[in-house]
Amino acid sequence: MILILEGSLGCNRNCKYCYQKILHGGGTFNYDKEAIAKTVRFLYREYKDDIVLHGGEPLLLPLQDIEYFLKLSYELSGKSAICTNGLLIDEAKIKLFKKYKTSVAISIDGFHPQNILRCTKQETQKTLENISILADEGIDLCLMIVAHKLNYNYILDFITKMSKIVQVFKVNHEHLTSYAISPPTLALLWKKLAKLQFIPSGMVVDPIYSFLSTLRGDGSECFNSLCDPFCTERAKRILPDGRVANCSVLPIQTLYTFKPSYKRYYILEKRDCKGCKFWNFCYGGCAAYFYHKDKYCYAFYKIYEYLTDLLNIKAEFKEVFSHENNIRDISPEFV
Repeated sequence: MILILEGSLGCNRNCKYCYQKILHGGGTFNYDKEAIAKTVRFLYREYKDDIVLHGGEPLLLPLQDIEYFLKLSYELSGKSAICTNGLLIDEAKIKLFKKYKTSVAISIDGFHPQNILRCTKQETQKTLENISILADEGIDLCLMIVAHKLNYNYILDFITKMSKIVQVFKVNHEHLTSYAISPPTLALLWKKLAKLQFIPSGMVVDPIYSFLSTLRGDGSECFNSLCDPFCTERAKRILPDGRVANCSVLPIQTLYTFKPSYKRYYILEKRDCKGCKFWNFCYGGCAAYFYHKDKYCYAFYKIYEYLTDLLNIKAEFKEVFSHENNIRDISPEFV
């Protein structure tokens, strides 16, 4: 995934758990469009990754610059994508979405008051109205939901009701602040989401869909694949001056290195994850935990246990890294 301008823009909200606040730069809009475009073209030529216009809040950009970036993506890949809180959507932006085949991911944690960590009651209603408008206009939609202490009991109800107009849902989990849910709670939530995913309705519920893709060998998301913490090749962030940096989920900000090291996975395979039958599906979870396994290891184990039993898939530990000297020379099938 290529994230354009992630962290270089301001935002019109102040979400309580936002991990990007330190990157918002006071809401400045100083960026070099040509330098960014040059980098995007290079990365797309090399990797054919998805291109996503991200923020802060990207719809704070001048309309002509929103079009510039959506058009750039469309010319390269035949499509475009944007992540937004949905409050600033209007007729002019919808025209751009249609013109450049834009997939719109809207961040919303549920109905009021479950969305209170993001928006007021009135703002939540405005976001819901804009979601309905986009759906009526035939825009490709995804709802991005963060599971936290105030909403995890209501997420299934929200998805079920919203599935009448939206088919794709991505449920992340808050893990950095006091609003974080516990690993056992997340495991229960994922199991409930799995039951939703198996309803024959055409609905896509992530991360369950991603877990199933991993089990079937059809690919994986960044949080359960090999991803060097100092490189994060699965999530590249383009800075305002066109340089490439690592994923902003990490507590460090480093420039992307293009030559990843898999030292993290050598260490985890010999230590934290040694012998785990789901090692080759999980790889210790998000690289943000560096040389330790993911804080939510328990939840990963439980959901993989549930899904493999359901699908009658045999899982067993297989060593990937034979010796430390080869941590930079792993076969492409493991990347």
